[in-house]
Amino acid sequence: MEQTTIQQGQTMLAPIRSYSHKELTDLYEVSHVVFRGWLAPHKSKIGKLTGKRYTIKQVETIFHELGRPYLTIKKHSSSV
Repeated sequence: MEQTTIQQGQTMLAPIRSYSHKELTDLYEVSHVVFRGWLAPHKSKIGKLTGKRYTIKQVETIFHELGRPYLTIKKHSSSV
């Protein structure tokens, strides 16, 4: 099995998973007000936020409409 090491400061596409509104604003590095404005034109495609997290399907739609954000690795970690 191959092991991949990710170095500090390296960037990678944000994984597609369930996110809270706060986590998404952090990924896009904007305020919640700005982010809500970005989502407004796509509200019918994204659907209503039920609970505290967007579903994976909603996140896929958000990433498709706004572009998939990048993560910057802050700590040294490794994955398999």
